[in-house]
Amino acid sequence: MDPIFSAGVYLAMHSGALAARLVLDSLDAGSDGKRGLRIYEKRVFARCNFTGIWWSCFYTTPFMELFMQPRPKFHLPDAMVAILAGELEGAG
Repeated sequence: MDPIFSAGVYLAMHSGALAARLVLDSLDAGSDGKRGLRIYEKRVFARCNFTGIWWSCFYTTPFMELFMQPRPKFHLPDAMVAILAGELEGAG
């Protein structure tokens, strides 16, 4: 996805961790995991789609102007960097 922030690597690792959790939870519950897989698929697709939209916007002139001339009041650069780096769970 992006050579600077490696969001694709983050998304791959995060989706792998979610998949592992789904398998373990399904095994513990004695379930086939079909319901959990549907939820997993929607969650991963939504995150990849959201990240893709951000990346397509990142290299536009208005976005770059906003990024290069930040307004510290709103902590916008920090939020944008977090999202572009793949942080989709929110600050902890």
